[in-house]
Amino acid sequence: MKWMGPRTVLVVDDDARIVRMVCVKLERHGYRTLTASNGQEALELMGQRAPDLLILDVMMPVMDGLDLVRALKASPALRDIPIFILTARGQVADKELAYALGIEEYIIKPFSPSAVLRRINEYFAGLES
Repeated sequence: MKWMGPRTVLVVDDDARIVRMVCVKLERHGYRTLTASNGQEALELMGQRAPDLLILDVMMPVMDGLDLVRALKASPALRDIPIFILTARGQVADKELAYALGIEEYIIKPFSPSAVLRRINEYFAGLES
């Protein structure tokens, strides 16, 4: 079944420049965006409104990205939200842990906003086929 209407992406990063860069790119291509600056803020926001996809950093204050992934995967209401990690942590062990926790994509900073958009579009296109 084809999706109707704009999808909502929650962008979680403590670097406001990254959040702005990703949100501007997504919004220009028809996505709605929500933002949070740490995992705890994101979890509280998702308690009110679950996004269609989550983009998050690993290294953040209060609650880091991997702890947020663990919390989401433990929640029956939130466990199926697709998660893209966007991080400076590029070691193989970091990637393997993130994928083992159940994420869909692992993107290493520095990154191209166009490449992030392309991966998101490909992910949603795969759901529709």
